[in-house]
Amino acid sequence: MKQTLLLVALAVASAASSFAQTTARNFTQTDCGGTSRNLYTDLDGGNIVIMEWYMGPSCQPCKDAAKEIEALKTELLASHPGKIISYTWGFQDSYTCAATSSWLSDVGSTAIGMDTGAALVAYYGGFSMPTIVVAEGTDHKILWSANPNNGGYSNGDTSKIRAAINGFYSPTAVSNVASNIGAATVFPSPTQSNTTIQVQLNTTSTVQTQILNIAGQVVLQLPAEKTNGIYTKVISTDGFAAGMYTVRIVADGEVITRKLSVIK
Repeated sequence: MKQTLLLVALAVASAASSFAQTTARNFTQTDCGGTSRNLYTDLDGGNIVIMEWYMGPSCQPCKDAAKEIEALKTELLASHPGKIISYTWGFQDSYTCAATSSWLSDVGSTAIGMDTGAALVAYYGGFSMPTIVVAEGTDHKILWSANPNNGGYSNGDTSKIRAAINGFYSPTAVSNVASNIGAATVFPSPTQSNTTIQVQLNTTSTVQTQILNIAGQVVLQLPAEKTNGIYTKVISTDGFAAGMYTVRIVADGEVITRKLSVIK
């Protein structure tokens, strides 16, 4: 099968390049059933898209994740009918549609099977199976991801995915699922020179922080740091142009954003 634009994936790049991705990469690809698929078309319909890359029939963590995600998808479709789409690729091009279809049947997954997965891994830059990416809505943002640079997927991570998806569809709703992030503030804003990012962590988490400009470009990326309690960073904005920025904080796959205004 041929693809004209390649999407999302994970498997061989640096930790920095993997975290640098905040927007899902578009793809147009024919699925294993012969239907042409386009990621941005899916997302522009207000949908959530869950993407998974697996490694072989003997990858038990891949099977466990696929079964958990399938159960979560069934649950979410009951509350968000028609709004959850899932795709699955093998992590190498040697995984044919026949192999992926057989694997999906074995794990009881209704995900849409895809092939030619190897070229996709460059975008997210991780190699850990399973690799999972959740993309959302018309802004094409990555809502949640699991790759080796943020600790990978662990059994039970569907609780975090559920909270993120429910938050996307009902941003004012209060979730009863435990969160890694208790509170996050950016102050002062507006600022002329320095601003402080402060995050209250409920659990020991690997925290990664970026600042993006209005075009979605990363203008500052801080090294990943495993910590707990209060995470504080003082950032100089002297080199920033005046305007609005987004501070994006990821704690073990859970994403929260705050606005930052820079004045001159």
